[in-house]
Amino acid sequence: MPGSILAKELADAVGEALKSSRGAILQCHGLMTVGKTMRDAATRAMMLEETAKILLYCKQFGGELAVIPDEWVERLSQFAAFL
Repeated sequence: MPGSILAKELADAVGEALKSSRGAILQCHGLMTVGKTMRDAATRAMMLEETAKILLYCKQFGGELAVIPDEWVERLSQFAAFL
């Protein structure tokens, strides 16, 4: 069946993306997150959705995305792990 081939490709792509991230936005499908517990995954999903909304609002009003340096991301993730 052609649909099952596409489903397998999507599943493989999501699995690959989740190896390096705890969440993914799937075009025309929504988002997916993972966590140590269901609560962690749900919290991440809510945070990802809110972040996407803020980004959309900024773009609607002419704002631009500013990517923070990788070293900041690393430092922030260490801090978040501490909490």
